[in-house]
Amino acid sequence: MKKIIIGSFLSLSLFSCTNEDYENLNKDPKNPAEVPGSFLFTNGVKSLFDQMGNTNVNRNVFRLFAQQWTQTQYVDETNYSIRNRSIPDNHWNILYTKVLYNLKQAKESINKDPKLTLGQKKKSNCLHFNH
Repeated sequence: MKKIIIGSFLSLSLFSCTNEDYENLNKDPKNPAEVPGSFLFTNGVKSLFDQMGNTNVNRNVFRLFAQQWTQTQYVDETNYSIRNRSIPDNHWNILYTKVLYNLKQAKESINKDPKLTLGQKKKSNCLHFNH
Protein backbone atom coordinates (compact mmCIF):
# COMPACT_ATOMS: atom_id res chain seq x y z
CA MET A 1 0.00 0.00 0.00
CA LYS A 2 2.84 2.34 0.86
CA LYS A 3 4.47 1.71 -2.54
CA ILE A 4 1.21 2.46 -4.34
CA ILE A 5 0.78 5.80 -2.51
CA ILE A 6 4.38 6.85 -3.18
CA GLY A 7 4.17 5.73 -6.82
CA SER A 8 0.91 7.57 -7.41
CA PHE A 9 2.25 10.69 -5.69
CA LEU A 10 5.37 10.66 -7.88
CA SER A 11 3.41 10.10 -11.08
CA LEU A 12 0.92 12.87 -10.23
CA SER A 13 3.72 15.27 -9.38
CA LEU A 14 5.48 14.54 -12.68
CA PHE A 15 2.34 15.01 -14.74
CA SER A 16 1.41 18.20 -12.95
CA CYS A 17 4.63 19.92 -14.09
CA THR A 18 4.53 21.95 -17.29
CA ASN A 19 7.05 23.91 -19.30
CA GLU A 20 5.03 27.10 -19.23
CA ASP A 21 6.62 30.31 -17.92
CA TYR A 22 10.01 28.79 -17.13
CA GLU A 23 11.59 31.22 -19.54
CA ASN A 24 10.27 34.18 -17.54
CA LEU A 25 12.01 32.93 -14.41
CA ASN A 26 15.40 33.63 -15.98
CA LYS A 27 14.63 37.29 -16.74
CA ASP A 28 16.02 39.74 -14.24
CA PRO A 29 13.55 42.62 -13.83
CA LYS A 30 16.14 44.89 -12.19
CA ASN A 31 18.84 44.48 -14.85
CA PRO A 32 17.29 44.87 -18.29
CA ALA A 33 18.90 43.33 -21.35
CA GLU A 34 18.35 46.48 -23.41
CA VAL A 35 18.46 50.07 -22.21
CA PRO A 36 17.18 53.06 -24.19
CA GLY A 37 19.90 55.20 -25.74
CA SER A 38 18.72 58.32 -23.94
CA PHE A 39 19.39 56.70 -20.56
CA LEU A 40 22.85 55.56 -21.62
CA PHE A 41 23.71 59.01 -22.98
CA THR A 42 22.56 60.69 -19.77
CA ASN A 43 24.52 58.22 -17.66
CA GLY A 44 27.66 58.77 -19.76
CA VAL A 45 27.44 62.55 -19.41
CA LYS A 46 26.74 62.28 -15.68
CA SER A 47 29.72 59.95 -15.22
CA LEU A 48 31.94 62.42 -17.08
CA PHE A 49 30.88 65.32 -14.87
CA ASP A 50 31.18 63.19 -11.74
CA GLN A 51 34.73 62.20 -12.68
CA MET A 52 35.85 65.69 -13.62
CA GLY A 53 34.27 67.20 -10.51
CA ASN A 54 35.42 64.43 -8.19
CA THR A 55 37.28 65.71 -5.14
CA ASN A 56 38.98 62.40 -4.39
CA VAL A 57 42.71 62.82 -5.03
CA ASN A 58 42.99 59.09 -5.72
CA ARG A 59 40.85 59.52 -8.83
CA ASN A 60 41.13 63.11 -10.00
CA VAL A 61 44.13 65.33 -9.36
CA PHE A 62 43.45 68.11 -11.86
CA ARG A 63 42.60 70.64 -9.17
CA LEU A 64 46.02 70.03 -7.69
CA PHE A 65 47.66 70.44 -11.10
CA ALA A 66 45.83 73.71 -11.72
CA GLN A 67 46.87 74.86 -8.23
CA GLN A 68 43.27 75.43 -7.19
CA TRP A 69 44.09 73.16 -4.28
CA THR A 70 47.30 72.31 -2.52
CA GLN A 71 48.51 69.72 -0.09
CA THR A 72 50.47 70.20 3.10
CA GLN A 73 51.27 66.69 4.27
CA TYR A 74 51.47 64.47 1.20
CA VAL A 75 52.70 66.72 -1.59
CA ASP A 76 53.39 64.11 -4.26
CA GLU A 77 50.37 64.98 -6.37
CA THR A 78 50.94 68.72 -5.99
CA ASN A 79 54.47 68.18 -7.31
CA TYR A 80 53.11 66.16 -10.27
CA SER A 81 54.49 62.87 -8.93
CA ILE A 82 51.64 60.50 -9.67
CA ARG A 83 53.49 57.46 -11.00
CA ASN A 84 53.97 55.79 -7.61
CA ARG A 85 50.18 55.49 -7.31
CA SER A 86 47.72 54.43 -9.96
CA ILE A 87 45.94 57.76 -10.27
CA PRO A 88 46.21 58.05 -14.09
CA ASP A 89 45.04 54.45 -14.46
CA ASN A 90 42.03 55.08 -12.22
CA HIS A 91 41.14 58.24 -14.10
CA TRP A 92 41.29 56.69 -17.56
CA ASN A 93 39.60 53.47 -16.47
CA ILE A 94 36.63 55.47 -15.24
CA LEU A 95 36.54 57.56 -18.42
CA TYR A 96 36.71 54.54 -20.71
CA THR A 97 34.45 52.14 -18.79
CA LYS A 98 31.78 54.54 -17.60
CA VAL A 99 31.81 57.45 -20.00
CA LEU A 100 32.94 56.30 -23.43
CA TYR A 101 31.37 52.86 -23.20
CA ASN A 102 27.98 54.33 -22.26
CA LEU A 103 28.18 56.85 -25.10
CA LYS A 104 29.11 54.09 -27.57
CA GLN A 105 26.24 51.90 -26.37
CA ALA A 106 23.87 54.89 -26.57
CA LYS A 107 24.84 55.50 -30.18
CA GLU A 108 24.31 51.85 -31.08
CA SER A 109 20.99 51.75 -29.25
CA ILE A 110 19.73 54.88 -30.98
CA ASN A 111 20.77 53.56 -34.41
CA LYS A 112 18.90 50.29 -33.77
CA ASP A 113 15.72 51.95 -32.50
CA PRO A 114 12.97 51.38 -35.10
CA LYS A 115 10.73 54.09 -33.61
CA LEU A 116 13.13 56.91 -34.54
CA THR A 117 13.22 58.44 -37.99
CA LEU A 118 16.43 58.79 -39.98
CA GLY A 119 16.52 62.52 -39.24
CA GLN A 120 16.21 61.94 -35.52
CA LYS A 121 19.00 59.34 -35.64
CA LYS A 122 21.30 61.73 -37.52
CA LYS A 123 20.51 64.52 -35.07
CA SER A 124 21.28 62.29 -32.08
CA ASN A 125 24.50 61.04 -33.69
CA CYS A 126 25.74 64.62 -33.86
CA LEU A 127 25.62 64.72 -30.09
CA HIS A 128 27.79 61.63 -29.72
CA PHE A 129 31.38 61.09 -30.65
CA ASN A 130 32.10 59.58 -34.06
CA HIS A 131 34.43 56.66 -34.69
